[in-house]
Amino acid sequence: MFFSQSKKLLLFSTIGYLFIIYFFNQKFHTSLVVFKENINLYFIYLIFLLNIAPIIFYFYSKDEKSNLPIFYLSLIYFFFSYTLFFISNSWNVFDEHRLSEHQNAIEIFLIGIFFYNLGYYLFFSLIKKSKKSLKIFEIDNNKELLLLGLLTLTGVIVCYNIIDLPKYINGIQQLKYPLLYLSYGFLVLYIFNTQKTISLYFKILLFLLILIPIVFDMLAGAFFTPFISVFLNIIFFMYLGQKITKFNLISIVSTILILFFIIQIKTPYRNAIWTTENNSTVDKFLIYKSELYSLLKKFNFQQPYKINTVSRIFHSYESLVIVVNKTPSDVDYFEGKSYKILTSKIIPRIFWKNKPSDVLGNTYGRRYNIILETDNYTSWNMPVLNEFYVNYGLKGVILGMFLLGFFFRFISTFFSIKNNYNTEKIVAFYIFVPLFFLESHLSLMFGALLQSYVFLLIFFVIYKKVFRLLKII
Repeated sequence: MFFSQSKKLLLFSTIGYLFIIYFFNQKFHTSLVVFKENINLYFIYLIFLLNIAPIIFYFYSKDEKSNLPIFYLSLIYFFFSYTLFFISNSWNVFDEHRLSEHQNAIEIFLIGIFFYNLGYYLFFSLIKKSKKSLKIFEIDNNKELLLLGLLTLTGVIVCYNIIDLPKYINGIQQLKYPLLYLSYGFLVLYIFNTQKTISLYFKILLFLLILIPIVFDMLAGAFFTPFISVFLNIIFFMYLGQKITKFNLISIVSTILILFFIIQIKTPYRNAIWTTENNSTVDKFLIYKSELYSLLKKFNFQQPYKINTVSRIFHSYESLVIVVNKTPSDVDYFEGKSYKILTSKIIPRIFWKNKPSDVLGNTYGRRYNIILETDNYTSWNMPVLNEFYVNYGLKGVILGMFLLGFFFRFISTFFSIKNNYNTEKIVAFYIFVPLFFLESHLSLMFGALLQSYVFLLIFFVIYKKVFRLLKII
């Protein structure tokens, strides 16, 4: 064959990259944006390269496909939340920011993503060994996988969606998603292991069961969390097969498009359910249905749809523009204060009744005058990269992003368990991979990692003990 698969991919990627640069140039120079000379286009070209090239490398690297895809998924997050802004011709959406302010943010983002890549790839040849799977966490067979998945999923639905157990037991809310993700992992792994032997109808039934808590979350007013759950399940199935199929790509693109559509009803739906007490699940479903129907009737890609969607998609980038240009001229550096709460995260809330709450999202919003000083409830997300700048400026971005790249290199390699019948493979994926979505501040994302990891493994061991005592397995 004249071209190998990797050479074809490299050729296609190079042509694609040059096309994007050409398209961006045409769009930018023919746009109505004034003072274009304030934007250094070469910086944007470098951002494209640093953001897209590693993803292309992942596509033809067999070794990388066997590792947890945290780093590469985070680059997809960076692409959609920062880089895509530059080729979307949306400069006028954030018209309150001057182009010189955009240029300042672009420089910081370029430096951040460069050192992020450097931290990940600098230790590429040094960190290659994954941990051995321990026998205590092994699953005996696919039947046990199915039983564990169904029991855990049913338990979460009953305890959190029907009984609402957190109302009666303080601190138990933080166990919901680790348990939910564990149940997803068991069921997705079961489907993967038995995909050639179980019927299509049974696969659909399991898929519908997985959707139940996701629908409950949507009716509760959550928007990103349910779609992250769907996204993680698709990625886990891909990770198990260590290949990317057309069906996988269609599923991912469909999930993203549905999210971009449904996000439009976020504000009206929340206003409808949060201003009225004691809405039943049926009431919420009818309200959700009504809002979707209203959106479909008036839906188009003009204003205000474009402004609302673009503003939400590029929240991470806009917040970077704000903090880079206000810090330290108007707002002092936070000097690491936002990381101090990490020390209290070690102890679960169930064991510490008066444990300090993480309200940094609200604190950031008030510090940068995004929300009123008297508003103690609204939260303004502060992405990890932006938070590095908020605390220590440029040196915080350089060191922070380098260490984050190194950390992701370590956990993506070390915790890539090879044994498909070991619970730690599931736990490692569903605890660590969600870190790719770096839109929240560091303490919120990383604070409960260790506790969740240890809890789920202990939970599984107890499961096994009880099963064997009752002679279920």
